[in-house]
Amino acid sequence: MNGVSTRKVERLVTQLGLAGMSRSAVSRLCAGLDEQVRFFRERPLEGAYPYLWLDAKVEKVRERGGVRHKALVVAYGVHETGRREVIGIDVGEAETEAF
Repeated sequence: MNGVSTRKVERLVTQLGLAGMSRSAVSRLCAGLDEQVRFFRERPLEGAYPYLWLDAKVEKVRERGGVRHKALVVAYGVHETGRREVIGIDVGEAETEAF
């Protein structure tokens, strides 16, 4: 969750009914989320996905030197069993065909 301020995460967990989290607890929460996202992105895909489509949402991302706009791209697929699922996510510079 690089680029997300602890204030924003604190606000989110408060809205979820978990008020009073310390900054260190928020940091631990984000580290755990980072690990789960890494596991999801690196998992093997089994079977065939005859249908695939991509969607993107442009968001402000905090990086060294300031805030920039980046595209969060989500890949959806329909597995050969008919189950629709998110099969991948990535962050890129823009919502372009090259990315």
